[in-house]
Amino acid sequence: QLQTWLTPVALNEYLLRYSTTAAQLRADTRGVNYSAEQFQNLFAAIDPILLEPDYYYRGEDPDLLARQRALQAQYDGALQQALGSQTYHALRLNQDPLYLSIAAAAQQTGISAQNVTKLYQINRVTQAELDRIRNDATLSPDEKIEALAATRTEQQKAIQELLGPEAFLRWLQTQK
Repeated sequence: QLQTWLTPVALNEYLLRYSTTAAQLRADTRGVNYSAEQFQNLFAAIDPILLEPDYYYRGEDPDLLARQRALQAQYDGALQQALGSQTYHALRLNQDPLYLSIAAAAQQTGISAQNVTKLYQINRVTQAELDRIRNDATLSPDEKIEALAATRTEQQKAIQELLGPEAFLRWLQTQK
């Protein structure tokens, strides 16, 4: 109905400011500095995707779930293309709660920013291995406990090797 009262330029401006797509785009790209033209181009690329009801599907139908994944991949692809690979990757990292907690702990303890990504990678690999062990039906409970402990020990060794003894002790203090 807004189309009947607003000129095309005014309608476009309204949508860029107040639409659900614009709000989601701002939320998903919080912290990214881009020009008004870049925002408009990104909006134009993702608006048709976000207007698809299947993007928000919450059921169990395999066909609709496949469609939803395809739409989400299109959305991510549009973001990556518009922002560039490096900015997109940094954006995704800064939306990951694990990365944010590691970055905050590193800042608290004076650990360099360059080590944050390495700490994150160590923790991601460790978490994947812990999940694999927990889900391994071939291991007995005692074997799982032993494997989980060994994995945690390897994680601590890798972090200590990365940070050095003094920074490692400071890091441990933030992990309690």
